[in-house]
Amino acid sequence: MFGWFRKSTRAGPTAITLATPDKQNPHFVHDPDEILKILKGLRHASTVISLYFPDRPQQGYGSSLIEVGRGALLLDQVNHPRGHAQLLAEKSFRALSKYKGVTVTFDCRLLGLTESDGVLRYRVAFPERIYYPQLREFFRVQVQSLKLPLHIRGRDAFGDADTVVGRVEDLGPNGIGFILE
Repeated sequence: MFGWFRKSTRAGPTAITLATPDKQNPHFVHDPDEILKILKGLRHASTVISLYFPDRPQQGYGSSLIEVGRGALLLDQVNHPRGHAQLLAEKSFRALSKYKGVTVTFDCRLLGLTESDGVLRYRVAFPERIYYPQLREFFRVQVQSLKLPLHIRGRDAFGDADTVVGRVEDLGPNGIGFILE
C-alpha cells in the first residue's frame, strides 16, 4: 500500500519547480522585506544551503549564507571542485534550505567572486522571490529533539498489511508534522 510512497521519499531531495512566476501563489514570497527576513534567519541560524542546478536536483553542493543585503548575498564556496567549476561556468543555480522547519528555495544568479582570508565567496543577486510553502497561522511546537517515533499501519487492496515508519517533527492545534524514513 505504501510502497510507492516509500520509494518516492527515499529517492533523495526532489526539485521544486519554480518555472512559472505567479504573484497569486501564496507559497511564493515576493515582498523584499519578507525575503530579507527569511534570508537573515537562514544566515543567523548558520543553516546549510544546498546549491544545485534545476536539471540535476539530485546533485547538490553544500554552502551557507555569509552575508545578506538587499543588493546581493554572499555564499560560502562549495568544497567540491567540480561543483565550484559548474557554478562559475553556469552562473545560474538554485538554493535549497530549511527555515523554521520549512523548505525554502530560491534562484541564484552569480554576480562574481570575492575573497576574504583566502576563502572565496560567491556574490549572487538578491532573489526576486522565494518559494516558502508554509506561512503558519498558529504556533507549532518543535519536538525533533524528543525523537518521537511514528508508525502508520494500513492495508492495501489485497488485504496485505504494510507499515510506514517516521518521526514526529512538530505539534500544533491542527495536527502533527512528521518525516517519513
